[in-house]
Amino acid sequence: MSERASLDSQDSSPTMRVRSQRHVRSRKMPDSTSAP
Repeated sequence: MSERASLDSQDSSPTMRVRSQRHVRSRKMPDSTSAP
C-alpha cells in the first residue's frame, strides 16, 4: 500500500504515474517480464 501512497503523491506527473504503475505491475508479475 506504501507504493500506492507514493503514486498519489506524484499524481502531478502523468508520465511518472504510468511508469510507476507499469513498474508495480511488472514487479507483481515477473512472469510477464521474463517472457520475450
